[in-house]
Amino acid sequence: MITVAEHFDLPALDRLRDLWRDLWWKTPNASFFQSFEAFDRLCTHAAQGERPRLFVVCVSGRPVGLAPWVEKTVRGRMGRLHVLTDGDTTLGLSRGPLGTNPQLTLEAVTQYVERDRRWDRIELRHVEMTNGEGGQDNRRFDPAESQGTLEDSRVLIECRGDWVRYLRALPTHIRERYQDSERLLETKGRLECLRYRPEGSVLHDDDPRWDLFGEIEQAERQLGNEFERKDLLHDLHKTAASIAGIDLNLLRLDGRLNAWSNNYRCDGRIEVERLRGAGEFAIAAERALLGRMLCDGFRRGDESYLFDRQGSHTAAGWQTGRANRYLRVQYPRQGARLVRALTGAFTR
Repeated sequence: MITVAEHFDLPALDRLRDLWRDLWWKTPNASFFQSFEAFDRLCTHAAQGERPRLFVVCVSGRPVGLAPWVEKTVRGRMGRLHVLTDGDTTLGLSRGPLGTNPQLTLEAVTQYVERDRRWDRIELRHVEMTNGEGGQDNRRFDPAESQGTLEDSRVLIECRGDWVRYLRALPTHIRERYQDSERLLETKGRLECLRYRPEGSVLHDDDPRWDLFGEIEQAERQLGNEFERKDLLHDLHKTAASIAGIDLNLLRLDGRLNAWSNNYRCDGRIEVERLRGAGEFAIAAERALLGRMLCDGFRRGDESYLFDRQGSHTAAGWQTGRANRYLRVQYPRQGARLVRALTGAFTR
């Protein structure tokens, strides 16, 4: 028998901490943004009127899944709408349900909230499907079942085999552009590539390295890119350092930052939130940093790299697959809203 229990305040969130962590580590392809710590920080910085709604799915009384969603009120054409959503789309691609069977959790919670009919709209923005090349199918959710539309598609690089074989298998023009970029930069000065990846508070290795983070922030500002929601990003960075969740990459040319990548990680899976270059040789620097980051990742035994929109442009041609995110919207109370609207029209 499948049952769903609902929790809706921060004290309840804290009580679920141990269960959450257990399910997080059992989740296929889990990300930092599915961790208890990340959701806790997101709730702390939530906009006014946003409240956490946590759903725990049990089979025969045993917890097997968890869906960390958010409730908010928005203005619509027919008045205020009560919306239930799986979170902001600007941070992290992987934000789906937790547990060994995420689809079971997703469908059980969706059916529960549809029957409940307290919400006007269920808006899921993290229904995912990951497709590898070579006939391999690593789908998490079937888009045909999601009844949604493709909202986002990003480059995925899976680190199978070794770096040399991977590099040789790249399209010739991609490989040559990368090698040309390395040669160009080496003629312009001394190249230094720094990677910082702390192992977390458990191993007494949780320094956020604000000096490196600040260097990236300054470079972004010089490009005219201010960090949105800066307080949240700073809090997430500090929190990620405490659970081995950050991965900073900096490429310097004669001591000056020339390219950078600010990443989040979870057990060998890297989410590249920014991959950017600056200066006269920005494009070459981006390619050089990408290649060096992946080469080091193969050496470390990383599992995969998932790129944000800008990074997907830089990494185009390097991919072994793509990760697609689907928007899925349902209206449990659509009929009730229409009745209210018509009633209001006839009583004016």
